[in-house]
Amino acid sequence: MVTDMNKGSVNRNAMVAIIIVILCSVGVQAIPDNTTTLCVITDRQCYCTGESVQIAVSGIPLNDTGINLTVISPDDAHYRAIPNQPDEYLFTGTSITGIYRVVAESTSGQGNHTEFEVREGTAGADNISLTTEKKRYAPGETVRIYFNAPLGMNTTLSVTGPENTSYTIPPKESNEYTFTSNFTGRYKATVILAGDSSAEKEPETEFYISAPEIKVIANKPVQNGITVGKPVRWDQQVTLHNCGDTQIMDYSPDIPLPDKYSNLSSASPDTRISAGALLIDLLPNEDRIINISYETPAVELEVTEETVDISQLIPTDAFDIGIYSEIGVEDKPRITARKVTVKHNTSVHYTNIPVTIDATENATVIEQTCGTEGEEIEVELKENNVSWVVPQLSERTYLVLEDMPVPRQKKAIIGEPVEWELNCPGTKITYLTPAPYREETPPVTENGVWKKEVTIISSASVHYHNVTAYTPVGERDNITRLYLVENNTRTDVTDNPAYSVHFSDGVTSSTNTLQWIVPCLSNRTFEINRGIPRINVQSHPVIGGNWTVAFTTNGMADLRITACNCTTWDNCTEDGDLKFLEVRKGNNPSESYKWQNSTVLIKNFTSTITNYELSKVLTTGKHTLLFTFGNDSCCTCNNASENLTVTSISFEYTGDESQLVETGDIKEDAVITVNATVKNNGVANITRSFNVSFFDGEAGNWSQWFANDTMTDLDAGETKSATVSWTSVVGTHDISVWVDPDNNAVNSTYTNSSSLDVSAWQEYNGDISGNIILADPSGNKMLSWNWGSTNTGNIYAAKHGATINWTALVPLGRDATGSQSTGNDFTNADIALNLIPDIHNATGFVNNNITQLFSTDGINPRNTTTFTLYDGRTVENIPIINSTGLTNHVSAENAQYRTGIVWDISDDTGDGEYTGSEDLVFVTNIRTVHDYTLVLPCALNTTVEGELDFYVDLK
Repeated sequence: MVTDMNKGSVNRNAMVAIIIVILCSVGVQAIPDNTTTLCVITDRQCYCTGESVQIAVSGIPLNDTGINLTVISPDDAHYRAIPNQPDEYLFTGTSITGIYRVVAESTSGQGNHTEFEVREGTAGADNISLTTEKKRYAPGETVRIYFNAPLGMNTTLSVTGPENTSYTIPPKESNEYTFTSNFTGRYKATVILAGDSSAEKEPETEFYISAPEIKVIANKPVQNGITVGKPVRWDQQVTLHNCGDTQIMDYSPDIPLPDKYSNLSSASPDTRISAGALLIDLLPNEDRIINISYETPAVELEVTEETVDISQLIPTDAFDIGIYSEIGVEDKPRITARKVTVKHNTSVHYTNIPVTIDATENATVIEQTCGTEGEEIEVELKENNVSWVVPQLSERTYLVLEDMPVPRQKKAIIGEPVEWELNCPGTKITYLTPAPYREETPPVTENGVWKKEVTIISSASVHYHNVTAYTPVGERDNITRLYLVENNTRTDVTDNPAYSVHFSDGVTSSTNTLQWIVPCLSNRTFEINRGIPRINVQSHPVIGGNWTVAFTTNGMADLRITACNCTTWDNCTEDGDLKFLEVRKGNNPSESYKWQNSTVLIKNFTSTITNYELSKVLTTGKHTLLFTFGNDSCCTCNNASENLTVTSISFEYTGDESQLVETGDIKEDAVITVNATVKNNGVANITRSFNVSFFDGEAGNWSQWFANDTMTDLDAGETKSATVSWTSVVGTHDISVWVDPDNNAVNSTYTNSSSLDVSAWQEYNGDISGNIILADPSGNKMLSWNWGSTNTGNIYAAKHGATINWTALVPLGRDATGSQSTGNDFTNADIALNLIPDIHNATGFVNNNITQLFSTDGINPRNTTTFTLYDGRTVENIPIINSTGLTNHVSAENAQYRTGIVWDISDDTGDGEYTGSEDLVFVTNIRTVHDYTLVLPCALNTTVEGELDFYVDLK
């Protein structure tokens, strides 16, 4: 095998083709699975000198190749345990007494440890001990007690609990006992040794059972849809917090479930149902949200037929009842009805229960209250069925009446009893119900508005409709309004025909009253409002040559708008300063007006929303309008001037597509066209010249200025583009534009900015081919080696002029010995290459430096693989990225093209760690298609279009 290293210098921005071939094989190591927890235990806790110790290891990661097991004696001597069988080890060096430490470490770096004690004596009773798996348990939790002694020893376990309660557990051969108790307190377990025993005392241990401190927050249960005759399903969310430092097993939270619930279930992990109770395991200090479901008994309908005395349809508060029957007709006629009882058998109230029964199309449903007929309810009649919804259920009773006579209300006026008439075959019934009445608050005047509240009330058991209401207001006018007040919301009903609001004479001819109709009455509150005419005006900026004035009014009055303070205007021509366009209410069509002596006049103007006046601005300078509403008036003005704005910024690049990105928006050293759109929002044309200034940073910071474009002749409302060129530099750049800096301040009106991300990375790719010729000085060929396409070998890149020791390369993130580094290798590399914040702005966006691409936190690599380097070493754990998809971190080790990063330990300053002063080398495998693809940070050589050194490994 012939081994050679060929070196070439490559321009940083050039496409690279290296004509050479290397033959080697490349191995790939999978990322270690570090998700398993390593566990190490001994068969006992106490041994006699000379006894063997059995050690078991579990939880070994699947990809680990072995376990290092070290036993450290009391005198700090280190021993290797002897493998006995898979995952089990034997240690025999128990020659001195004291505490021994067992340390297990996997090849992936996981570790754990345990301890055991060696005492003087020989194997036997002196080595007997009693332990529990932990010292604190919850009530009902299983306590496991381990008896360390030779198997088969005849023993009995005695447990003494609080207040000297005693429990005896019979002998067992397994030397493991279980115990449970619901009583809290201190417990002591003692082994009673049977027969001869050399133990000085019977072994014992203590443990505690204490009520766990667990907070349980149960949200309000949510009822699912209800179908009569089927169980009702409920969903509920429960939050639990274990406030203690002890793991709780099989905990049953106290959730207030309704009586007679069934089918309790939970889809949350680590929950289970036992004997109808929810059980859950909680780690120390764990917060857990679980979702449970259960069912409660079904809603049942009970339907019976009853004969109803027609007089029972009369309200209980009726009076002056008159029954008029034809001769031969019984005094109290009767009708047949169906009684429907809706009920359930549980402690919770159901809501929104749909009920459907057979009925004719003219059926009426009345809800019974306390055994008497109550009020009629709304129902839906469809296809010989009557349906309604019960809003809330404990137990409800309804009467379904078919072909039932309907009571007819006559005229209703506040302060007068209401007359009703009920007609059925052969009988007419008349009666009166209590009068509706009025309650009102004393009138007040607030902010120039006279108002009072009036409540129309009915104490009757039936609802009235179309009730005539009235209240004195003192005088007639055209600005009084009536508002319906519901849920703290006022609705103007003055112009609603259903309320028929109008003035009428009151009880005396000298009193004026406001009268209206209450369409449907239980209790209704109204506000009577009579405002003094007011106007509020707000001027809006001139936009596109039009001036908008927003104004609001209170009450009704004549509205006048006129120009003043030397401002001239007209509604037809453009000879003055302004041309009047329109007045409108909100987004409604324009209001009708009269043009009277250069004044806009709108008679009896009233509005409850924001109104707008629009004028076209014809001249620069200050303009003033006077608004008069009734006797209230105010002025508003504008100052029409030049108004230049930068509306948008865009970037264009029309060069070679190779300048497009690995990361960000564009590569470095690309010529970008920057376009800024400038608009004249003023009312006057601009005929002078002005500059548009461009900055790589904050507008107005002239140290960051890079170009000007000059504009001339920009008409009012016109838009033009200012265009300059800029050469890209690595990092995030806020390109700012300031229009007319000689005459405008630096503020949001005259400036704008847009961000551009420039990549710090350059991709190199090419083909590997060529010949090697071995000849004597005379040119006689001894060997001619022709290379075609190949998929073996490595390409290396380093900064120009670096001296690399090819036998001293180790992965970045590892120290000189190959162990995990304790330093911030990836961050140090960024510092060395000026790729940290505030230096070339390289980290202005994500995935633009070594730390973000190669590592998770500046210390640990994100993805790694194995390379066979120049000296034949197979080097593991080399950090890599996907060369053709830098930000694709999923299975980068399986990508076709990968870029790895190593450092030269021969440059080490003595601490064995990469500090940034040592040389970095980037490496990639030779593949098919292009033979190689390698990505490098531009800052590897800080000179744009500077040189890098590329090496090809030939074997």
